[in-house]
Amino acid sequence: MIEIFKKLGTYSDFTSLYAPVQVEGVNVGLISLDVFNKTGFSKNSKKILKFYAQIISNFYSQKVFHDKETKMYDDIVSALVSAIEVKDKYTEGHAQRVRKYSCDIAIEFGMSKEKIKEIGTAALLHDIGKIGISTEILNKPGKLTEDEYNIIKLHPIYTKTILEKISDFTTVANIAYSHHENYDGTGYPQGLKGDEIPFESQIIQVADAYDAMTSERAYRKAMFNNQALEILEEYMGKQFNPEIVKVAINLLME
Repeated sequence: MIEIFKKLGTYSDFTSLYAPVQVEGVNVGLISLDVFNKTGFSKNSKKILKFYAQIISNFYSQKVFHDKETKMYDDIVSALVSAIEVKDKYTEGHAQRVRKYSCDIAIEFGMSKEKIKEIGTAALLHDIGKIGISTEILNKPGKLTEDEYNIIKLHPIYTKTILEKISDFTTVANIAYSHHENYDGTGYPQGLKGDEIPFESQIIQVADAYDAMTSERAYRKAMFNNQALEILEEYMGKQFNPEIVKVAINLLME
């Protein structure tokens, strides 16, 4: 820099004013001002530069903090998904597919980015409560007994209990909790009906049902795509919200 000033003929008559940009106490940059006259900088100039350096430092500190929070959030979700996949081999990849289908449907409804993110997270974790269900019941090759089915029906309650323990997961927990509520009120665990069921939960229900039907399970082979779509259509207004099924069928036919 000095050599450049010398070539410009300004080496002897200039004043520099600088302030560090800091993130978590570490200097990561520098704001530097130069004036090429003999007057130098006023006290106000120094105060203003210090003020702007502090603003920039705060901005980058907040960004670093936000990035760390986002990574921690993603790590928690990934760990929980891995936990249920270890517990139940038939769910491997299921959560990711349900997330994709759910988010695609939400996008078609024009939902906000924040809401789509909540739906995606709830979709990933909708079955985390199955950690509390025995492997023998989860992977039973034959038909479940009434008692066994009643145990399976507890998993949304377990899901809510687990997710509510995580900071800022209240909305996600409530969405996941209601993904087995049926449109006609015959679902569980609360027996909600129609608009009583969170719309986000109704989206996940359709995505979950479609992926369950088109995936191989311990008790049956995977269905063909057209078979699964026919069942979704058959149960419109019963198990599923008709408007969501219409959008889902258009997407899943592709």
